[in-house]
Amino acid sequence: MAKAAEKSLAVLYREITARFAAAGIENAAGDARILLQAAADMTREDWAAGAAKPPDKNTEEQVLSYAQRRISGEPVSRILGRRGFYKGEFLLSPDTLDPRPDTETLVETVLAHIADKNAKLRILDLGTGTGCIALSLLTELPLAEAIGTDIAAGAIKTAEENAVLAGCDARCRFAVLDWKEAGAVAALGRFDIVVSNPPYIRSGDIPHLDREVRDHDPLRALDGGADGLDCYREILALLPSVLKPGGFCAFETGYDQAQEVAEFCRAAGFVDISVAKDMGDRERCIFFRTEYQENA
Repeated sequence: MAKAAEKSLAVLYREITARFAAAGIENAAGDARILLQAAADMTREDWAAGAAKPPDKNTEEQVLSYAQRRISGEPVSRILGRRGFYKGEFLLSPDTLDPRPDTETLVETVLAHIADKNAKLRILDLGTGTGCIALSLLTELPLAEAIGTDIAAGAIKTAEENAVLAGCDARCRFAVLDWKEAGAVAALGRFDIVVSNPPYIRSGDIPHLDREVRDHDPLRALDGGADGLDCYREILALLPSVLKPGGFCAFETGYDQAQEVAEFCRAAGFVDISVAKDMGDRERCIFFRTEYQENA
């Protein structure tokens, strides 16, 4: 009797894709390919050349384990422990938010308002998480320095690891710090730029989020209070003690919150207020600055 043909990577890929599709996973084929490539330690180029080859036992066991986790609702980024963001890749941990492409709007907005990319700027990233915002900015601003703060020690550890991987650890430091501790934050000094992607989900909306977010992102990185705007109020109260005269700030906001946050900024006396839209044409980022003061 002839020996049965060995299953190829391509066949395994089709099987996993079918399982994902049956489970209602939106990007079934893409998720299956990413997980199989990771399990087999293959690049896209490797995949194109090697899809007809049979997987070894370890690869098959690993990708089937990944597949089961994906079917249970765990995002691909959490399974692999990393997420591509802007021009880099960032490690994740249970204490960090999983960066989304929408947040790249914040990075792009900040960069668009910096005329001299070689200026010696100080950047403060409040609620830094993975550090992806501050570190993405530093890769484009070679003489800038940044401090990232987060309430979670685990997030700070992950951000420090990401700084090393990004080659920015000499220009970036991180601190376990709650921005409600106004005196401790003010002790960090004055900054040219303050950025933040704070928690902004309304508390009552959290049970209705997609399970990939609700069950895998840390709650304290999501919950923005009853109206989702608590953190903006807190940070705006802090800014006069940390932002230099003429310095600017940029926030990410929820898709329906930008105009209300802009009103907060206006009421607090900030100027040059503008709103930037994300790739889905939703209002996603608020930019504003302090007024210049003579002899400041």
